[in-house]
Amino acid sequence: MAKQEVVQENGHENVILTNTRKIFHAGLGAVAMAQEEIGDLAKRLMERGETVEKENRQRLDDMFEKRRNQLEKNAERVENAFDKRLQSTLERVHIPTQQDIKALDTKLTRLNKKLDELRKEMA
Repeated sequence: MAKQEVVQENGHENVILTNTRKIFHAGLGAVAMAQEEIGDLAKRLMERGETVEKENRQRLDDMFEKRRNQLEKNAERVENAFDKRLQSTLERVHIPTQQDIKALDTKLTRLNKKLDELRKEMA
């Protein structure tokens, strides 16, 4: 235990000066403890904040991925619906599709070959 100084004035202990020193030392101790506690609190708050940030970042990434998948599915559905409507419109106005044109081209190629064969036979 620390040695306590007793200030004596005219042979009597000065209680006010002694109590003032005690109060001063108690105040210094309180400030030191508060600084330590504030440092610890700041460290804990920082660690918690980093944890919350990581968790929220992961949640946001998951939400964005889910939304992106939904948009891709919706885009495919819209594209398919558009293709079907376009196909039905082309059929309604009797415009041949690419498949129809390819089939016709194949038939024409066969007919040209047959014509060439017939010309060779007649010549």
